[in-house]
Amino acid sequence: MVIRADQTEKAWSLFARIKGRAEKDLITLQSSYPGRLNIYNVRPGAVTPSQPGRRNLAFKVLEAVLVPTFKVVAPGMVSPVGELAKVLHDLAVGDGKALPEKGVGIEDKGRLVRSAGVRAMYAATSAK
Repeated sequence: MVIRADQTEKAWSLFARIKGRAEKDLITLQSSYPGRLNIYNVRPGAVTPSQPGRRNLAFKVLEAVLVPTFKVVAPGMVSPVGELAKVLHDLAVGDGKALPEKGVGIEDKGRLVRSAGVRAMYAATSAK
């Protein structure tokens, strides 16, 4: 079961309601500081590590079972950490303008980036 943020705050999950409210409030706050505060809400999905590190047994099991399963069943919901880091860096040092919604994974007037959008943005920058 996937729990997603819900900006309407009608989801059954407390996490989804709170995350949705935070995203909505951040976008509202941005309008109070035009040109000085630029918000991007990023929903990376499952973040996969670049290198296996020192983790406890539970995380090792999750890595060994869930990550490969997500890569097969829902590859658009997986964000490798290196790709995510590059995209987040580019957003942080960029011009702050809304992203074009022409691609997959970009929503909410160019201010919400889903995991598929992270992958597409990374592919676009690494192809240059």
